[in-house]
Amino acid sequence: MLRRLCLYFLPLALAHAQPSSSVRFALSPGYGLGMSTEVGSSDRRTLQPYGVGLGIRIEYILEHGVSLGAVFVAHRGESADIITADGVPVTLTTRMRYGGFELGYLIPLAAHYAIHPRFVVGLGEPAGNFSSERSDPGLPATSVNGPRPFVSPALAALVELGSLWFAGLDVRYVALADYRNAHSLSVFAIIGFELSINE
Repeated sequence: MLRRLCLYFLPLALAHAQPSSSVRFALSPGYGLGMSTEVGSSDRRTLQPYGVGLGIRIEYILEHGVSLGAVFVAHRGESADIITADGVPVTLTTRMRYGGFELGYLIPLAAHYAIHPRFVVGLGEPAGNFSSERSDPGLPATSVNGPRPFVSPALAALVELGSLWFAGLDVRYVALADYRNAHSLSVFAIIGFELSINE
């Protein structure tokens, strides 16, 4: 099976190989579905640390389609009013942000169309902010879990919009070390532009 895929895609990639290198810039609004976290004592609530997100990416496309890039994504997360074990009403807000470096390969399928598998490694930071109307020495104002390594396989389907712009859809899975409930499957739209580098 793998041999058949290689025999199919390799001639396409070589036939449509880029004549020169290029730099791509992309903006990606999207949504992430992660494992929800239960919070609260007397009234249990579930919070989604991902949700609506926005990403930016810059990548360098070498000849024959190999890509090297960097990406940063921030998710808005969710908020909920809960009651702590001490009976203190608080508002808890969760969010997620991550950034890293990626290695990929741009595979042309036909004129103006391509798929772009990538593998991303970097650091991700799930965070939670506490706020309360009453002062309580045992209640932290802010709780940040700190950055953790993550890996993220991703696959994008792209279409060229003329000689400069491109658009597409990107699906990625984010696995964050030490935080099982911070894993996510995300879908992002892609809009970007490409600058060719003559060599």
